[in-house]
Amino acid sequence: MGDLHLIFPTILNILHDALNSEIQIKCQIVQRIYKKLGDYWAILRNCCSISVVLDPTIKLLSFDDETAPIIRDLMYSIYARYSNENICSSSSSSTLFLVEDANNSRNYFRQFRNDKSKNNTHYVLEEYLTAIEENCNLLDFWKT
Repeated sequence: MGDLHLIFPTILNILHDALNSEIQIKCQIVQRIYKKLGDYWAILRNCCSISVVLDPTIKLLSFDDETAPIIRDLMYSIYARYSNENICSSSSSSTLFLVEDANNSRNYFRQFRNDKSKNNTHYVLEEYLTAIEENCNLLDFWKT
């Protein structure tokens, strides 16, 4: 999906430049293709934005200056929602941890430090969104 966000605008720009052709039949064909692809792109560009951002070779690069902040905010809200779910599930396990290992203060503080580091959602997501991965294998990237 990320490639489409790079390819479609380029194709539309090429077709737009070809609209000024002096050859009448070429101009008519280009005009029809441009309209069909333009209509299709108007629908397609706003759908599946999350999958585009999750493509490590594209991320926010393919969005215009107006859309990128909206997509960024959407990613932050999704990340925060999932992060809160993980924090809630880990806090119940840390309560269990306290009951089982009340005498071991070192493990308590180690667990507390690990729970705090999970709350740094802003840094983790911003690091992902700003670092574009060049020439990476998508399947290998998401395995880790």
